[in-house]
Amino acid sequence: MGNIIAQSRNYCALGAQHSVLGIRGAVPIIHSGSECVFRLHKGMSFCNGYQGMGYGGGSATPNDNIHRNHMIMGGEARLRELIEGTVKVMRAELYVVLSGCNVELAGDDTSAVVREYRSQGIPIVSADTAGFKGSVYLGHELVSKAIAEHCAIPGLPRRAGIVNLWVSTPYLDPFWSGTIEAIASMLGQIGLKVNLPYGLTSDIRAWRRLPEAEFNLLISPWSGLGTMEYLREKFDTPYLHYPLLPIGAVETRKFLETVADYAGLNRTNVETFISSEETRFYYYLDRASELFARFDSRMPTRFYTIADSMYTASITRFLHQDAGMIAGGAFLIDNPPNKLRASIERLFLDDFSEPFCPVAFMEPENVDIWMREKSDDGIPLVLGSVFDSPIADERAGYYLSIGAPAADRLVLDCHYAGFRGGLRLLEDIYGKVLGLTV
Repeated sequence: MGNIIAQSRNYCALGAQHSVLGIRGAVPIIHSGSECVFRLHKGMSFCNGYQGMGYGGGSATPNDNIHRNHMIMGGEARLRELIEGTVKVMRAELYVVLSGCNVELAGDDTSAVVREYRSQGIPIVSADTAGFKGSVYLGHELVSKAIAEHCAIPGLPRRAGIVNLWVSTPYLDPFWSGTIEAIASMLGQIGLKVNLPYGLTSDIRAWRRLPEAEFNLLISPWSGLGTMEYLREKFDTPYLHYPLLPIGAVETRKFLETVADYAGLNRTNVETFISSEETRFYYYLDRASELFARFDSRMPTRFYTIADSMYTASITRFLHQDAGMIAGGAFLIDNPPNKLRASIERLFLDDFSEPFCPVAFMEPENVDIWMREKSDDGIPLVLGSVFDSPIADERAGYYLSIGAPAADRLVLDCHYAGFRGGLRLLEDIYGKVLGLTV
């Protein structure tokens, strides 16, 4: 065996049950073992910012609890019972049936069963999300494609100024909902009308209206590109791919200018909004400059990010460009496709094509080994998940949760996107530093 999974942070494709919960009015129906459902809830929601069950999540998730006898005889009859019972007791605008490893190995034809009920007028779709197929990133794309295939209305006239916004994987990113709200708000301020497939204001109508958009906007280094290609092929909708989550003044200006140019927006209005937010951002950053400039032996000497590609690259760039901090290493643990890794590595280059820091694609349990062998003797700031807090503790450093599982913090609408999100990130970082040094 080449590798042992000691710290599962990307979960399995069945974790897409949380993608369904990220749509208001949608309920997942899980054709799999109950332990899979509950463990995914614990890992992706409860122990990841305490995001809650929602309607149809957690212990209320419809599930047929498949056992060994169903593995032999098949579980399609059990699935029919589950669908009929769920429709009776749980109101929803859309039901999404997800299948797990055991029933797919047994050969259950889940999609055929679902077609029976869809032909009766029940709003129901399915996705084959067996965990052995891949991580929750794959499951999220499978669910997105399945819902778009059956819910989006082909042939709707395209409307200028409307954009479909796609950002984080719901629940896996503990800040996903706040991030979507923040990005949507900024896009609205520069003159776009934002349609949200996922998030607070999402619903099935948003999915029906997907073809109306002038373009799709994907904010992610790699996850979601399959969905963008699917929507382009099916509805002829172009997409803008922005690989970084804009954090702070420098990157957010680039992001908004890129979107404005792509959408053909009035640059005067866009510049007015950007300038106003920059003034506010630098006003507060200047107030903190006395703290940042202190020569204090208790301050972190270097920061290390251990997270998915988007947060690792985006936070590294922000802390380097806006806050002037020194990066010690960036560890990407979301296992992006090999063909895209070179483009992801370029996100860590400065204006002179020099890397901010060493960049490594690795299993998270190997980061501690790297730190022992290659890091300096200074005080580290570790930005990762709760699995990484011992790395900081052993080196008398500081730690902040920025990814799953974030079991040491409650996350409501917190986010690090945009001008204001950058300030929030600095507050959270130095709150940790000052809390341990005062």
